[in-house]
Amino acid sequence: MPDLDVLPRRYPDARTVTFQAGFASGLGHLVVSGFAGLVQAGLIKSMTSLAAPLKRVSRWIEPLVSDKGGMFVTLEGMGRKGQVKRITWNLIAQQNHGPFIPCGASIVLATKIAEGVKMPTGAMPCTGLLTLGEYLEALKGLDLKEVVE
Repeated sequence: MPDLDVLPRRYPDARTVTFQAGFASGLGHLVVSGFAGLVQAGLIKSMTSLAAPLKRVSRWIEPLVSDKGGMFVTLEGMGRKGQVKRITWNLIAQQNHGPFIPCGASIVLATKIAEGVKMPTGAMPCTGLLTLGEYLEALKGLDLKEVVE
């Protein structure tokens, strides 16, 4: 997970950076947990050979059990006056539009390059190369809702 390397370098005062991922449905969690139990019990040696078939099955089933997904970011820390602060930013997707969320940054950067905007060259994280507004504009037309708490 690149965020675990990129964010501490960009924000050196950050004490903890974590990443979590999961399924939109309880069924997905149940299936993975069940197979993990079979491996732990020694009834199945490895799930590696089942990864491709399970991925195909999940693509058929997931739209039936949930059309929701999203990106969820929580920041916790100290404010400028020493007070404890917590900010949560969520981008909620419906109609199975969640998988398109990661494309926003690429769309913005490709558009900037096509428009002749001078950009740094070479492989690097895109932090600092686009704004949240540009990112959300690139995803316009998708069934997304921004929630800030």
